[in-house]
Amino acid sequence: MVPSWLAESVARPTLAVLTRYATVQTILRLPAVKARVGLSRSSIYARIAAGDFPPPIQLGLGARARGWVAEEVDSWLARQVERSRANAA
Repeated sequence: MVPSWLAESVARPTLAVLTRYATVQTILRLPAVKARVGLSRSSIYARIAAGDFPPPIQLGLGARARGWVAEEVDSWLARQVERSRANAA
């Protein structure tokens, strides 16, 4: 049986997704990703095409709504910091 709150979130896109492990993950839309990583839209999509940035996920049933899992974006940021520190040393 699907809880009513989950059925509603499937019917309309929200900023939280329930994973199969029952943890809530935050979903970031493009303006939030741009602000978080300091890159432009075109730079983000170029890095996705190059395989150097996490791709967005589809939100809901509509083909146009996309978002990024905040944990994946944060992991990418952490790797960038590690690379930067390693190159500086």
